[in-house]
Amino acid sequence: LSFLWLFSSGFLISSAVLLIKIREINLNAIILILLLLQFNDAFAYLFGKKFGKTYLFPTISPNKSLEGYIFGGLGIAIGMTLLHTYIPILSERSWTQDLLIFSTILIFGNVGDLMMSSLKRKLEIKDFSQILPGHGGMLDRFDNTFFIAPVFYLLLNHHLVL
Repeated sequence: LSFLWLFSSGFLISSAVLLIKIREINLNAIILILLLLQFNDAFAYLFGKKFGKTYLFPTISPNKSLEGYIFGGLGIAIGMTLLHTYIPILSERSWTQDLLIFSTILIFGNVGDLMMSSLKRKLEIKDFSQILPGHGGMLDRFDNTFFIAPVFYLLLNHHLVL
């Protein structure tokens, strides 16, 4: 219980504050983060379910597969294409900035998801709330956002992205 309190007050609150700071720096960054994380999650889930055979973390998150991660990366690439064209948030960015954004979303988004899955396993719970039962709970929709926030805040502050 004390771990859960420390985790929520220390990590989740500080990450939420950083998301607010990111929004103050550049509203487009929030749109970018949310859109790309959703593309990553949706593609990884849908295609991982269909084609997943190589399970990478059976004790932490038994349904996560290499194939799901690969298709999640494809989803990020499709989302970035949209952000270069139809939603021109990235229209004036270089390929190195794109690669940095892609890598950040792919790595830290998935690490966040795995960390929260691990925490649920330690607590022996299926969902963080009853709002979306069987789907990880409401926090499961945003767990990766909290892990992206500190990294993206640093990237924005150093003018490496957007």
